[in-house]
Amino acid sequence: MGPTRCCVCLRGEGGRRGRVIGCMCINIDITDMAQGILAVEDFIRTAPPQPARTAEPPEHFAHSIGEVLEAAIAGVVRDMGMPVADMHKDDKLRLVDLLDRRGVFLVKGAVEQVAAVLGVSRYTVYNYLEEGRAARARASAT
Repeated sequence: MGPTRCCVCLRGEGGRRGRVIGCMCINIDITDMAQGILAVEDFIRTAPPQPARTAEPPEHFAHSIGEVLEAAIAGVVRDMGMPVADMHKDDKLRLVDLLDRRGVFLVKGAVEQVAAVLGVSRYTVYNYLEEGRAARARASAT
């Protein structure tokens, strides 16, 4: 059942302060009416319909390279759809590989920052980088 509207009528005796002797309730499903209203609005619209806007992330102007790195890391974590605390080694490898493809590790200090976010050592991040780059090299060789 879709959206509904309800109307209640009370029947009493003895005027305004008398006792209620009956009640009638009417419930109406207005789904069809709502669709009809939309159809009429589309029909009478004078301006051409506006294209649907895609949800774009708000523009952010960082004050430091650290903020740029934070935003890049947070964006990849968000795109992966799981919190870092729930990530296993394969997920962390994929995250590091995605960051590497975006050029994050070209920035000095990025390895340390990513290691801090992932809760691993910088040596582990370097190992993840090596594994990801080797896997890409193998894939492009075939």
